[in-house]
Amino acid sequence: MSPWARVGHSPWPFLMSWSIAGGALSMIIWFWGGHFKIILYHCVLVGVCSWGWARDTIREGTFAGMYTSWVIRGLKWSVQLFIFSEVMFFLSFFYAFAHLNVVPSFEFGCQSPPPGIKPIHPRALPFFNLCVLLLSSGFLNVATGNMRMGEHHECWFYLVLTLVLSSFFFWAQYHEYSRAWFTICDSCYGSTFYMLTGFHGFHVFVGSLVLLINLWRHSEYQFHSGFNVGWYGGVWYWHFVDLVWIGIWTFVYAWGSWGGTRGYYTYGFVDKDPLYHKCKYLDTLSSAEYLAYLEALHP
Repeated sequence: MSPWARVGHSPWPFLMSWSIAGGALSMIIWFWGGHFKIILYHCVLVGVCSWGWARDTIREGTFAGMYTSWVIRGLKWSVQLFIFSEVMFFLSFFYAFAHLNVVPSFEFGCQSPPPGIKPIHPRALPFFNLCVLLLSSGFLNVATGNMRMGEHHECWFYLVLTLVLSSFFFWAQYHEYSRAWFTICDSCYGSTFYMLTGFHGFHVFVGSLVLLINLWRHSEYQFHSGFNVGWYGGVWYWHFVDLVWIGIWTFVYAWGSWGGTRGYYTYGFVDKDPLYHKCKYLDTLSSAEYLAYLEALHP
């Protein structure tokens, strides 16, 4: 007898791949002046495919008993590899932001943040979000322990607290964006900042949806005291977004606003570089002279 489950034919992998590809193509069309409704249409398709695929997966594993130990092992590896790919995704943006701070362009006066951009203070809303995510991870660990001990109501309570804290994160992130002194169009600092924090917010939203599904499944008594792939996958993903925010707060908010003021050229690494002396000259210019210099540099 094969240790692998033999499931029936499923249309969801094919439909999901085409929905995601169509969403990416519609976004490119929107960038070139297309209509935004096409993106919303593909987002609805992705949501429908995700719901149908998750429904079939829950039926196969919970009710049909198709998840053998080998299948569970493969699912664990797939979740871990998916999280690893997300780590590589965020590392690319961290590298871009680090390069911006360590080697800032001389068109912006060799400064990071560039002149005219007031960075967000790390001890304001970003630190509040850091505390919220750390506390939510603690509550999620408590809920996991309660589930393993068979304490149904206590597990439900701490999982609800985790979701409430995630809503606090979205509230704080909205107020931070609405009160920021710069936008995504304000130099490479604004683009990397909003790409990092925005994609992280999207991942928090996805993690909240997974935890919400786990809350519903827990209310239906679909989890047992052993290893549950759906539950632990959501826990691992939530800890991942928590660790990413620790990195964002450390490098983007704290180091980006306190330690990355002058960058590479100020730390004495390239004192003999001719660009270093050009940057020292740019620091002595007024705002009008600096704008005139940029216009002459890029007519």
